[in-house]
Amino acid sequence: MFTLIGVKGEMDRSKKSARDTPNNKTQSKKDDNTAVVVLTGEDILSEEDNQYKTRYLYLQADFENYKKRMTKQKHDTIKWANEKLVMSLLPVLDDFERVVNSGKNSKNIETLMSGMEMLLDGFKKALNAAGVTEINAVGEKFDPHLHEAVEQVATLDQEEDTIVGELRKGYLFYNHCIRPSMVKVAVQSKEKIEKDTNIKEKGL
Repeated sequence: MFTLIGVKGEMDRSKKSARDTPNNKTQSKKDDNTAVVVLTGEDILSEEDNQYKTRYLYLQADFENYKKRMTKQKHDTIKWANEKLVMSLLPVLDDFERVVNSGKNSKNIETLMSGMEMLLDGFKKALNAAGVTEINAVGEKFDPHLHEAVEQVATLDQEEDTIVGELRKGYLFYNHCIRPSMVKVAVQSKEKIEKDTNIKEKGL
């Protein structure tokens, strides 16, 4: 709230006494057209609130811009990482096309198999360069974090929970399991061994 003190010209002059000195009269004339604004405590607090609100809006805008920059940077990082992987796979694609064209014009199975093996080796190398590695399975102890048991094999030749077969390879991406191996796991249950033996003997 604003309170105005002081008024213009004629009102001030009417209140001046004859005892005013020339200096006082000069000062009065100087102040005739001046309005003085007095701010109350509420006005000061209101002004401070407006300043804080303005700062808050600026900070909020800066934070939104920061989030947008981080999101764009993340997308760019993923995009360029994918580009690097694609570039590493292009030579494998070239080899694959050569093998297919060679197989169309050749009846030599050995030549075709050699080309396929070369293609497989090149593909594995490209994946290894990108951080992908195979999970060891056969002969290893079953690890639920790395292996998925899909079958139990009764045997006395292997220790309990030893992997005796692999149905599908598993892979790590920089030591993080992205696909577990599908495996057969050894069990030493005598009941299961006897049951499996009876089934084999009956030819079932």
